[in-house]
Amino acid sequence: CDSVRDGVTGFLARNGDVRDLANKIIRVLGDEALREKLSRNCLEYARQFSWDKTTKQFLEVIRAVQGD
Repeated sequence: CDSVRDGVTGFLARNGDVRDLANKIIRVLGDEALREKLSRNCLEYARQFSWDKTTKQFLEVIRAVQGD
């Protein structure tokens, strides 16, 4: 699961493409509504994660490997 969902929680730039990265930064800096939308989406996306949930999932993996 990626933390950046392209166009939803941020933008992914093509690997090694400095111009693409610069254009996306300029786009976000120049569009207040877009920044607010990405920010809201980031917060919403982050709410589905917690240390409690991660711990439970990790313990399930350990139990499955142990054969419990």
